[in-house]
Amino acid sequence: MCIERIEPDFGPQVGGTCIYICGTGLYDAPIKKVKFCTADESGNREVQAEWDRTKKALKVIVPPFQWLYGDEELPEEQKQASQVQASKPIKLSLSLNDQEWIKALTYQYHDSCVVRLAYVNNDLTASLSAEEREKMWQQEEPEDAGYPEGTTEEEIKKKEDEAQKKANEETEEVNTVAKRRGTRVTIHGSGFMKNQLLMARLTANGAVHKFVKPVYKNSKKLCIETPDMGTEVEMGNHQLVVEVTVNGQQYSSNGIFFMYN
Repeated sequence: MCIERIEPDFGPQVGGTCIYICGTGLYDAPIKKVKFCTADESGNREVQAEWDRTKKALKVIVPPFQWLYGDEELPEEQKQASQVQASKPIKLSLSLNDQEWIKALTYQYHDSCVVRLAYVNNDLTASLSAEEREKMWQQEEPEDAGYPEGTTEEEIKKKEDEAQKKANEETEEVNTVAKRRGTRVTIHGSGFMKNQLLMARLTANGAVHKFVKPVYKNSKKLCIETPDMGTEVEMGNHQLVVEVTVNGQQYSSNGIFFMYN
């Protein structure tokens, strides 16, 4: 028996990700169990698996990370210590007879979130050609490297205050000024990943969804172009809530929105 891959091999700490353990020699045994174990083996959890006939693989729902330490709420000190393990690969093993356990690669708990949105300022690229603007739109951007050595606390505070002021102004704009389809929007957050599963979901009135493949800038920034929300969204101003998934299954749940007309 050889385990070749886990699809997908990452998901949020709240659990609920449906993963497939794929390989050779797997079969639909009467007993199918998968064990999730932290790197230091301080926490573990056994989960019942199912057999997927189409994929010829074991299908299992990932438990919440905290369940690896039991069903009860952890004391704050132990909870903080457990988060160190949450950032490390979780060891998986499987059993088809409830006796022998076979190593089955690793799984990574990974959270992403949307913090705020901002409309793209087209004035900054007005002097560029259409081709140059599109190239810049598609380009990745380096993450903030911090402040140069020797920067004083006063200078740092000034720059942080200026950045916060700009962020507040951008948030005020997206919350009050409605935009139409074609408007480009920047998604600020954390934990974004550049992969085929990355997707943004725009929701109007809690029921109308549109899905957009974002332009990946870096792990803290994505960009999208607002789609036409269709005839289901009546004329007038509506809040469009933007959530992101990095594993193709679970979306963030931060409720950050911009106004759409």
